[in-house]
This record gives sequence, C-alpha cells and structure tokens, in this order.
Amino acid sequence: IGETEKEIIDSLDILRKIHENYGHIQEIIIQPFKAKKGTLMENHPEPSLKKLLQTIAVARIFLGRMNLQVPPNLTKQYLEVLPYSGINDWGGVSPVTLDYINPEESWPKIVELKNVTENCGFILKERLPIYPEYVSQKPEFIPESLKNLVFEKVDEEGYVKNGKV
Repeated sequence: IGETEKEIIDSLDILRKIHENYGHIQEIIIQPFKAKKGTLMENHPEPSLKKLLQTIAVARIFLGRMNLQVPPNLTKQYLEVLPYSGINDWGGVSPVTLDYINPEESWPKIVELKNVTENCGFILKERLPIYPEYVSQKPEFIPESLKNLVFEKVDEEGYVKNGKV
C-alpha cells in the first residue's frame, strides 16, 4: 500500500534472494490495494492499470519462472489483459467461499476465467494448494502424512487429474 517503485523493486529482490537460498516460495501475489469505507485509507487512490502492469512486469523480470498471481476478484475490470502481463495463476478462486480479506469482492465465475484464459492462448487447469512443480519436482515439501493423498489426486505434471476446467 503506497510503496514507491524502489520499495517494490527492493522487496522483489529480497524475495528472489530468499527463494534462491531456500527454494520454498511457491507464489508471489501482486495484490492491488482496494480502498474500503470505514478505514483510514478509504480515500487513498487505488493503483491504475498501468501501475499494476508495471509491477507485474518488474516482478516477472526479477522472479523469473516463479509463480505470479493477481487475485481476479480485485482486478475484474482488467481480466482480459492480465494473462498477457506475466501472471501464470489466478490464485485460490472459489465458487463456494468468499475472499476472506475482501469478502465484498466476489470471485468471477470459473467459466469466465476459463474463457478469458483461453482467449489469451492459455489453458486453465485446476491445481491443489501446493503448486504442481512442488508436487512433481519437490515432493519434500509435502508432509509424509499427505503424500499418498496428494499423489492420488494429481497427474504426472502435478495438476488435478482431469482438472481442465
């Protein structure tokens, strides 16, 4: 909220270095600020599309192949351009639950995300809360008590079996 461009770059650089050392950061969420009534920042301006796209682009450059997501319920007006921006994940979209942090911002319909994603030349696939590459390439991040259950649910790439939406 209100970070300068230098602060954003410094934060991304620190996150990259931590991930290079430990390999455990599954995702970076670029979550745009939403002004809420009744808060100290209710009149604070929300980021523009340009600012959002710049932040995603800088994050993609700094973080390489790391997973970048932008919550689609907070960026509904930009959905059709976001797949081109460098994100590779919509996040934990749920057709049955509210966004805990932003319950006033309903999730887009899965079919809408599917259409937007496909119109941009990508495929929407269902994943578990652990990212596919951590299932297929870093199983040490899965607790032993869950490994059998996880491996029963996913295909060879680590996505939910038959999980194409």
